[in-house]
Amino acid sequence: DSTVYLDEMIGKASDVVDDISISRGRPSGDSGSTIAMLVLKDWYFRAVHVGDSRVYLLRGGELQRITKDDSEVQQMVDRGEITLDEAWVHPRKNVITRHLGMPTDGAKLIPTVSPRQELHPGDCFVICSDGLSDSVHDSEIREILEQKKSSAETAAVLVRTALRNAEEAGYPSDNVTVILLDVMSAGEMNSDVKRVKNMKLLQKILGAVMLLIAGGMTYYTVQLIQLLQK
Repeated sequence: DSTVYLDEMIGKASDVVDDISISRGRPSGDSGSTIAMLVLKDWYFRAVHVGDSRVYLLRGGELQRITKDDSEVQQMVDRGEITLDEAWVHPRKNVITRHLGMPTDGAKLIPTVSPRQELHPGDCFVICSDGLSDSVHDSEIREILEQKKSSAETAAVLVRTALRNAEEAGYPSDNVTVILLDVMSAGEMNSDVKRVKNMKLLQKILGAVMLLIAGGMTYYTVQLIQLLQK
């Protein structure tokens, strides 16, 4: 699951999509696709994406977006120009800034790869196209997931809800693709990985402590460091 391998894989996929445009006599970048995927290991996961297809995680009743859309409205949200509610109804909500097959002037398209995050038994992942997320609010997705039906039944309900919402709103539904993954068990992080994570945390704490010391504040620094080293 190295980022180098993932970068190469997505870059090659993007080239294949762009070759479709070129082989049909169209300009480079005329054909495009989004991608969202999960990389799973014994104790952790990583999300990989390009475009506005998403990966969600339901954990402890809270639905989290693991990916961030490559879109114009997301950039506006990040800049504080619009709210998430305004983004939902924005006329340019479907304009993406990156996609498979886009021209990159000879460079490879690099996906967004999340850091490793621990898996927990009971986690539920949703991998979906924008056909779902454009028609079904996150709160409604969470409510459907918490009905505790089988994965197949839940995926079917999500698709039907997206199609119904689009019809009621009076616009044609986009492709609605939904994949659900329930985590039944997860391995334990080994001691070497824990040690590395603790050292990275210690480095961050020490950086903060240095700032505190520079400001004349030295609250229990030694005790905190000793605790983190255990």
